Amino acid sequence: MRTSAGERYSKSAYKNLRAGMQRHLQSPPHNKLFDIIKDRIFKPANIVFEGYMVKIREEGKDHTQSRPSIDRDDAKRLYAKVFTDTPTGLQHHLFYELCMHFGRRGREGLRLLRKDSFQLKKDARGLYSMINELYSAPLPTLVAQPCLPFVPTTFGAIR
Repeated sequence: MRTSAGERYSKSAYKNLRAGMQRHLQSPPHNKLFDIIKDRIFKPANIVFEGYMVKIREEGKDHTQSRPSIDRDDAKRLYAKVFTDTPTGLQHHLFYELCMHFGRRGREGLRLLRKDSFQLKKDARGLYSMINELYSAPLPTLVAQPCLPFVPTTFGAIR
């Protein structure tokens, strides 16, 4: 498979395509029990796939292109103009903090957050919050700090 311009896709695109095929085969109505990524019977195909990944790496297409992070000036403007002392400003501020510290893959999973998604604990460093088993990957610990007058606390990530 290649793009319309005839170039190879990125390494992550091929891996995502393969994972999508796996999900498709294991979901209804197919309900297949085999795994095209891990099962021994697919080992020859996976060896070819890994060889193709080496070619892509040699072409320099193995780097993911992430969006640039929010720079300091833009963050200052957000705090000055958007996070005002109104209920809507508070909602925007908290959504921003959740996305920045818990948004592993954009907004994916944020709609599942509820009050009981967080645990508040106190340790030697102060009060902090963690997500309760929503993700399998380790998440940053958030330490509560004094914030704007209308927001009781803000969180700074500690990794």
